[in-house]
Amino acid sequence: IVTAGYLFRDAAHVKAFFASDAGAELKRMTEDQLGVRVLGPTYFGLRQVGLKPDKEIRTPADMAGIKLRMPGGDAWQFLGQALGANP
Repeated sequence: IVTAGYLFRDAAHVKAFFASDAGAELKRMTEDQLGVRVLGPTYFGLRQVGLKPDKEIRTPADMAGIKLRMPGGDAWQFLGQALGANP
């Protein structure tokens, strides 16, 4: 869940979430249900889409017809489609 595209604004937002009650609950649930202890959050940076300089993107409609390479999985495919692209 915490790796979903555009869930966090920046590294400070990730840190604040994991310091919150909701973050503590997520860590507890992860350990209880999966047997995995979360030691700390990792921030992988903002999502970027590299396009040719002649293509300006301002709205999701501007992504229509653009093919994107997206990670497998329903959530990532949904994100690509929500952006208006053809993942």
